[in-house]
Amino acid sequence: KGHASFHHPLTVHGSHPNRTSEPRRSAVLNYFAEGTRSDTDEPLLNGIPTIARGELLNSRFFPLVFDPKWI
Repeated sequence: KGHASFHHPLTVHGSHPNRTSEPRRSAVLNYFAEGTRSDTDEPLLNGIPTIARGELLNSRFFPLVFDPKWI
């Protein structure tokens, strides 16, 4: 049994409490436009090398998912 939720990041969202003895699992996918640049010198996520402010987010951790030229 499982559920999925797709929404804009500014949408208020939540879920009911986990009333089981099992941990809740989750996966988060963030999509953004090609050409997006880092706006911080701080680490973005644990385990991902820091991307300096102003640098493109285009490493193997931020792959291009869709390019209109592909169709």
